[in-house]
Amino acid sequence: MVSFVGGLLYVKSLPEPEPRGMVFLTVGLDQDELKNEDSSYEIQRAVEHFANVILGWTVEPSFAEEFDAAEFSGRRQEKQNLLFTVRTDEVREMKEFVHLIEKRLDEYNDASNSGYVLAVKRYSVVEPERAEFRMILGIVLVSLIFVGLILFAYDYAYRNRS
Repeated sequence: MVSFVGGLLYVKSLPEPEPRGMVFLTVGLDQDELKNEDSSYEIQRAVEHFANVILGWTVEPSFAEEFDAAEFSGRRQEKQNLLFTVRTDEVREMKEFVHLIEKRLDEYNDASNSGYVLAVKRYSVVEPERAEFRMILGIVLVSLIFVGLILFAYDYAYRNRS
């Protein structure tokens, strides 16, 4: 019973989970810009590499200064797919984030005479819930601490008996 109450108190003390936005992007290459390229493999490799370049832009400090609406993080999901987590529940802020990436992409394309594009853009908001495993974890942790204290008290009493 004590473990159950302790577990409930532990779960209550945890902060409420915050909603977060997920931005899914797929990087592509404008086919009209490919004048001398015949190898689809080389095109695919170039686009995969460029997805890493875009991730690099988001790590650069001035990017975070320009997009100060929320915290964000990103990772390359597969090949040329990028997945960004933005700490917001507003699609407007997620679109602002993508607009900033597109702005840098346009600057890059103009400077290098290339045709990279964001071929797919998807936005979703994840409303997190407190997971049941947190309560179970709390109960287990408090149980272990409670059992440990009982064993310690028993050992102490056994060693110090007259």
